[in-house]
Amino acid sequence: MSRQIFQLMVSLAGVRPRVWRRVLVPGGYTLDRLHRVIQHAMGWRDCHLHSFDVDGRQYGEPDPGGELVLRD
Repeated sequence: MSRQIFQLMVSLAGVRPRVWRRVLVPGGYTLDRLHRVIQHAMGWRDCHLHSFDVDGRQYGEPDPGGELVLRD
């Protein structure tokens, strides 16, 4: 049985020069596991606000000021 692997580009909104990372994750990952992958890839320690946008539905807690929001 083959497992799907997704290549994702993670970037910070409104930041110049552009800050981004490319990550590979298994297709079965939950948003919680993806959150942990992003924290590690960006060198964060769970202290940056971010949200996930899945088919127009927001998950997470974006920055109220709209700055440095990670959208995936």
